[in-house]
Amino acid sequence: MKFKIHADAWEGNADHGTSAILESDSIRKYLTLLDGKVHTQILIIPQDRSSSILIGGGNNETYVLTFTVGSDEDFYNLVDLTKKGEQEIELVTGGQAGLFSDKYCADFNTILAAADYYVQHGERNPNLHWEKQA
Repeated sequence: MKFKIHADAWEGNADHGTSAILESDSIRKYLTLLDGKVHTQILIIPQDRSSSILIGGGNNETYVLTFTVGSDEDFYNLVDLTKKGEQEIELVTGGQAGLFSDKYCADFNTILAAADYYVQHGERNPNLHWEKQA
């Protein structure tokens, strides 16, 4: 399955991001771009548009990831079960700062495992934990 990736690139208030066909071995490269300043979000979509993942953040090497079924049918947030959701973490995603429960914030290796599995299988990584949005 082929995937398209969009990576934002902020210059002031303008997004000059780019889109490309994602090569399976380049997912790490795109994730390392996320810095919470210029590059704050990437979106990965398969050609059949059956799902997508949105990864944001990067500042303080902390990220959030949402898996979407269809165009907007169901949303699943990646969850870190070692955190209780008692703190809020400020991350920049989509060019804007926002507060996220710490249980939704993950490190680089966890995000890479989720994204890599998604690009290989088109599904959520079953070895990770997901919470469906109400």
